[in-house]
Amino acid sequence: MFSLRGRIGLIVPSSNTTMEMDYHRLAPQGVSVHTSRMRFVGAANVEDFTPLLEDARRALQTLLDCRPDVIVWGCTAAVTAPRLEEEVRQMVEINHNIPCVIPLSAATAAFKTLGASRVSVAAPYTDDILKAVKRYLEEKSVTVVNIRGLGLSNNHDIASQTPEVVYELVTSVDSSDAEGIFISCTNLRALDMIERLESELGKPVVTSNQAGIWSALKTLRIKDPILGYGKLLSSTRYRE
Repeated sequence: MFSLRGRIGLIVPSSNTTMEMDYHRLAPQGVSVHTSRMRFVGAANVEDFTPLLEDARRALQTLLDCRPDVIVWGCTAAVTAPRLEEEVRQMVEINHNIPCVIPLSAATAAFKTLGASRVSVAAPYTDDILKAVKRYLEEKSVTVVNIRGLGLSNNHDIASQTPEVVYELVTSVDSSDAEGIFISCTNLRALDMIERLESELGKPVVTSNQAGIWSALKTLRIKDPILGYGKLLSSTRYRE
């Protein structure tokens, strides 16, 4: 059985073309990935995320039919909107008793596990959303020493950025004060740059999709090392 060890359910923005591909690449043998989509094409400011909730409820009901063991919320920055994270956790964890992974929250947990409390952040977002992400991280005791974005609001534009663009953005935002790097956004093609960046910068690199599946696998108590995608996934001790 494909899902003998567990099923991961994704609630993904309809315009996201990266997250599913990354999860299928990363999922260990015996772990299946199943997706439901909510209507969303992009955001220029935090308020633009609020309408996601209405369609997210429908997407969740559809996803529940495959009986997922853990559900991953598929839009990193959306939880910076007022009460959105609480609403998502309510409808998944409280209403249906299924663990819910929030990528931005998972990233903060990942940095704690990696022993990094000061980070630089690279993202495709506009300035308004960058400020909200910075505020969220710092409220979770992760100090943001530097942050930079691409100024993009359309999700298709975000997905079209090459891994080389991600590499250049990260190297431009890195700082000697940063103990780690966070690459935010489930639709950004960052997965293939993690190992190169960690090797060249000498510090852990955490991405939204890498952190999300790391947290989901911890929930499933699956500790298989996943090689080629950074320190966080390659060592079983980070999933204790």
